[in-house]
Amino acid sequence: MSDNKAKRVSRNRSAPSRPAEPARASVPLKVAPAPTAELEAGAATIALATAEAFEPALAANATAAEAEIASESESVAESERAEDFSAIGRGALGALAESQTAMARGLEAIAVEAAALARSGLSAVADAASAMLGARTLADAVEIQAGLTRRSIDAALDGSTRLSEIAVKTTAEASRPILARIDEVWRAG
Repeated sequence: MSDNKAKRVSRNRSAPSRPAEPARASVPLKVAPAPTAELEAGAATIALATAEAFEPALAANATAAEAEIASESESVAESERAEDFSAIGRGALGALAESQTAMARGLEAIAVEAAALARSGLSAVADAASAMLGARTLADAVEIQAGLTRRSIDAALDGSTRLSEIAVKTTAEASRPILARIDEVWRAG
C-alpha cells in the first residue's frame, strides 16, 4: 500500500462523516398591519362570545366546587363527631373498668363477711351441741336451745347489717366512676 492510500484510509477512519447542511434561504420579514377598528371590534365580539359560551360551564364548575367544599365540610364535621364519640367511648370504658374494680372489691368484702358469719354460726352450733351433751334435764336442754336461737338471731341481724353496709358502700363506689363520666359528658354536651 502506498503512503497516500494509507493516509486517506486513516483520515477516513478518524474523521466521522457529517451530513451536508441544507442551504439557508433568506426570508424577508413581513410587518403585521396595525390593528384597525374592525379587527378590534371583531376580537371583542369573539371574546364576548367565548365568555358567553363558557359561562354555563364556569357556573357548573363553581356549583360543583361549592358542593365539594360543602361535602368536605360535612366530612370534617363527621370526623370531629367520630373523634368525639371515640373519646366518649374511651372515657366510658375507663369508667366501666373502675366500676368493675370497685364492684370486685365489694364482692370480696361481702364474701369475707359471709364466711365470718358462717364460721361464727358453726362455732355457736358446736358450743350448743357440747352444752347439750352436758344437759341433765329437759329444762336445761330447752334453755341451751333458746340461748342458741337468741345468739343465732342476733348474729344474723348483726351480719345482715354489716352485709347491707358493705353492699351500700360497694354500690356507691361502683357507681361513682360511671356517674362522674355521665356528668362530664352531660356538661360537655
